[in-house]
Amino acid sequence: MAKKKAEKPRSGHPARNQSSVVSLNQVKIQRGLDALTPEFTRWYGEGHGELESAILVLRVVSDTLTSYTSLVDLESISDIQVDILVALLESLGVPEDVDVTAQDMEELRTFLSAAWVDFTDFLEETGRWTQDPEELVRLREQLLEDDPFEGLFDARNDDGFEGFPAIFRRELQLELLEMPFLRLARSVLGWCTAEERRNWPQPLDSAFLEQACVAVAADLPENLSAEQASRLINALLVALEEGGIVQLLPGQPAQPTTRAKEFQASDGAGSADAQFDVLDAFLEKYLAPASTPGTELDGAWTLVNLWVVGALSGASEEVNTPRYEEFDADTWETAHHYMQILRGLGLVHEGERYSLPKVVSALLTADLDTNDGHDDLDLDRLGGLDDEENQRPHRTEPYSGPVLQLKLGLRDSKPPIWRRVLIPTDLTLADLHEIIQISFDWADAHLHEFRTGGRRGTTYGPANPYSEVDHFEGDVLISEVLSKEKDKLDYSYDFGDDWRVRIDVEKVVEADGGYLPRCTGGRRMAPLEDSGGMYGWESKLEILADPTHPEHEEVRGWLEDMGLDPEYGPDPSEFSGDFINEAFEDIF
Repeated sequence: MAKKKAEKPRSGHPARNQSSVVSLNQVKIQRGLDALTPEFTRWYGEGHGELESAILVLRVVSDTLTSYTSLVDLESISDIQVDILVALLESLGVPEDVDVTAQDMEELRTFLSAAWVDFTDFLEETGRWTQDPEELVRLREQLLEDDPFEGLFDARNDDGFEGFPAIFRRELQLELLEMPFLRLARSVLGWCTAEERRNWPQPLDSAFLEQACVAVAADLPENLSAEQASRLINALLVALEEGGIVQLLPGQPAQPTTRAKEFQASDGAGSADAQFDVLDAFLEKYLAPASTPGTELDGAWTLVNLWVVGALSGASEEVNTPRYEEFDADTWETAHHYMQILRGLGLVHEGERYSLPKVVSALLTADLDTNDGHDDLDLDRLGGLDDEENQRPHRTEPYSGPVLQLKLGLRDSKPPIWRRVLIPTDLTLADLHEIIQISFDWADAHLHEFRTGGRRGTTYGPANPYSEVDHFEGDVLISEVLSKEKDKLDYSYDFGDDWRVRIDVEKVVEADGGYLPRCTGGRRMAPLEDSGGMYGWESKLEILADPTHPEHEEVRGWLEDMGLDPEYGPDPSEFSGDFINEAFEDIF
């Protein structure tokens, strides 16, 4: 398993890597699962009795749906296609870096199947299955077969779609076969490998590219300048060579390789691989930055990549969005023209927004996951995709009102994990939520709520369709619920792991002119997210401390997947108020 580079986190442990690219669709589905967690655990407890098993079932469902939503749009938890779901369960059950016995695989398959049978039982009994009931019956039949996954996958391959279900790979190939891009690429291949072609120049000269543009003019997108057409053909020639379709040697005629026939075919695993490889290489070449930074073309490249990243994350740009002030009119127009070229190739959808076909999204997502040299994407280079909270205006004058000294204590932690913070009373509960997330080095990836008055008290939370609370937290000032010494408030985060923070007002003091909010003390590293609650986190720490433990390597691998370097940590005794305060200053 490849180790991730350790980076300075926004707070907490120094080995934490905060970068990630998560689609809005995945966030929506995860929050839907979070909202179901309390009811599911109660339902599961009535029929099965073990809370730990209920959490494991939800983990299986969450992992499966996270993979599902990276490939196929999913509007709700029960809006699933049976064949793709079963195929994805197989892909989740085949570790690429671990040799497993047939018995191990059988036990794993049985567990995955049983987890989804339990979850579909829950969806049916609570009225949440919205599809045809016959589809639910068919799903259960496949899950309960002796080998429910037999025949659903081709052998693994070395392209960017390693481990994808065969049915999904075919769906992507059919989409690609309909694209003008593939028609143009095949025309360019036919032209450069024809017998009458002259020897290949190195470097490519303008006359050679002009000949190519004339020869394939019927397949080029409309309204291209000579320079744009040449740039497009150049990128395609490079993609055909890097995709292993043609051999280009200086001073010699271009030679088709054995993959050329596969590239021209319409079906078969080899044809799909060849076509995916060429598209992948083309996207890398065509979306590459301009060779002359600071020019109009460089600015246009920045915008094009910004819009592509937005489409990948589920926040597709409206075509008629007003021009950003940092880009001049010519750069803005050039960027839109390049997006129209991509539309002409079928690589960006037509419509009011710049959205991407599935095959383009899947390839770019695979590149993001494996691009170790670029930390996924340099979003600052692309214009800055900051969270809305990070754009909160900073104070123009020092705060002069009352200040709450709060102690944030993580329940069930032994030894105690806590933070002490000074907070102005004119912030909202939404701000307090952000303060807690930073203080415990969490990523705001799950649902949360505040509560006063115990279990039957008043609740406050985000404006989210999956969260049922009494009041929107953004409309409530902290001073409305916490105003004097000994006032308290409860905060819950991630209803699966069940992180609970008790908020106590230790004292009310006057502002001292220092930056607020401000962390003044604390103890111990906060648990990592998705570690299974306090019990799961403590168990993982014990396993990490014991190299002879049978699960030691597995937990080390989990740490790497979470963005930590096992050689560096974690150190549960570590606490750094400086990291927290740096993040406070960035956001507040």
